[in-house]
Amino acid sequence: MKTSLKRLFVPCGTVAMLLSLICLGGCSNSQATKVTGQVTLDGAPLDGANLQLVGTSDPALGMHSTSTDAEGKFSFTEPGDSTTPIKTGSYVVLVSKRTLPPDAANLPGGGMGADKEIVPAVYQDKEKSPLKVDVNAAKTELPPLQLSSK
Repeated sequence: MKTSLKRLFVPCGTVAMLLSLICLGGCSNSQATKVTGQVTLDGAPLDGANLQLVGTSDPALGMHSTSTDAEGKFSFTEPGDSTTPIKTGSYVVLVSKRTLPPDAANLPGGGMGADKEIVPAVYQDKEKSPLKVDVNAAKTELPPLQLSSK
């Protein structure tokens, strides 16, 4: 009789353990937040810019990177299993874009070192950037990030 009871409890214990693991994986808030928006420089879409979303309210918010498309649009997304998913909190957005002169291929070294930053330095400084945002929902559309070269 004891042997048959053990056989009944082993599968039940295994099932309970599997259900616990599934709930831990699926029931936790591991789904990433998606943060989208658009960047302009002097009123024109800023294509090919590099952006960083850097947490300011809590070091655990981490840093996230993306780039803009031809319309200056961007999307910060992290996979659900990322070690630094985008969480709710306060962030600063840092923006950078480097360009090469049109004749870069004809320059010594193929133009290495001839690239130029076209975004003012204030937008690359975590302490000085005016691009401060709050992420507070599962999907967040940021207001347009309007940069000025002046």
